[in-house]
Amino acid sequence: MPAHPFLTAAAKQAVQGTVADIESRTAAEIIVIVRRASDSYREADYLGGFLAGLLVLLGLLYLPPLFPLWTFVPNVVLGFAIGSLAVSRIPWCRQQLTGRGVLLKRAQIAARAAFVERGYSRLPGRNAVLVYVAVLEGHVEVVADAGVGAATSQAGWPAACAGLAAALQRHDVPRFVAAMRALGDLLEANCPRMAGDRNELPDEVHAW
Repeated sequence: MPAHPFLTAAAKQAVQGTVADIESRTAAEIIVIVRRASDSYREADYLGGFLAGLLVLLGLLYLPPLFPLWTFVPNVVLGFAIGSLAVSRIPWCRQQLTGRGVLLKRAQIAARAAFVERGYSRLPGRNAVLVYVAVLEGHVEVVADAGVGAATSQAGWPAACAGLAAALQRHDVPRFVAAMRALGDLLEANCPRMAGDRNELPDEVHAW
């Protein structure tokens, strides 16, 4: 299976370059995290296994051949295992068996957890902006600390954030970079880089 466009080396390099450019113009610290999935979604895998096992059972019961009773349990168990494995390997199946609302909530929780657990909330200037790209969920969550509140309160901020999510859903890396630059313009206008500002965090894209 080919890598998702946002997980390729070229995409990471393009985004990293954009982060460096933005930070040369603003006091904000931009962090980009790209995750294949924000949770394990085991419940979706098990639901897929259950449905597959149920189909196998119905086939054993209603298909014309008369199947021996001893074959029912192993075949249903095998159907469950194959169904669970298939769903775990196919992102589209996980999305359909989870639901959009749950996917969005998991991405939001994971983004906020990463912001705290990775120490971005403890920067001296409270100036961190996390752009959390949740590939499976098709969502981009932007978490900004209090020090950049002047930028996040601008009318253009929600539109720029929505542009990031739209680019992800279309697998459009150049459009994502353009949306990042729109965020950067807002940060530059409202949180300009000051003399003595230094780069507190690496510009690299964290992807896994």
